Amino acid sequence: MKVKRMLERNPIDEDILEEIYYLIEPFIDVLKDNPTKKVIPDWEKYVSKESLDEIYDKDVPKNLDKNLIRVLTRGGEPVESIEHGWTLSKLRFIDLAEIEWLVQSAFPKKRVQLSGDFYYPPTGFMGWHTNHDAPCERLYINYASVDKKSFFRYFEGGQIVTDYDKIGMNARKFTCPGEPPYFWHCVGSECDRISFGFKLL
Repeated sequence: MKVKRMLERNPIDEDILEEIYYLIEPFIDVLKDNPTKKVIPDWEKYVSKESLDEIYDKDVPKNLDKNLIRVLTRGGEPVESIEHGWTLSKLRFIDLAEIEWLVQSAFPKKRVQLSGDFYYPPTGFMGWHTNHDAPCERLYINYASVDKKSFFRYFEGGQIVTDYDKIGMNARKFTCPGEPPYFWHCVGSECDRISFGFKLL
């Protein structure tokens, strides 16, 4: 019997991804050239197997863990937060409502809700987490500036799977359950990466 994979790649029409790209394209260089970007030399350890092993069997509160604490920039001001990246909504660069509408058009039987929007500079990451405090089906869409230099990594069937981004637009769909076994996942980047997360309710 064939086992259904936890993650579905490219579950959305390429035309919609292209429209989303046109919305973010004018702001890519603005994000890349921002002087407040930080380099995290040891970023890879936060998305490693060893990092997951430290927390896998523990009772993780909500969707966070101690390995997620990094420096984030909001509107140019550095603050402590859960990943090394920028929250795009705080910078008010991109029409997030238009992007949400485009995704809604692809899933007419679902209620689409934006759940996250981030810019990851080189060495940007989001550590291992589960989102089990808000169980639902999810869609992640991202832009990557370089081929196979950023990734979505997850734990499935006792193995860590690293799903590399292709250059340009990428999309992934998966379900985050509210009970164990959780869907552990993380993100890492060695290039400029812009991502949008959605709940499919």
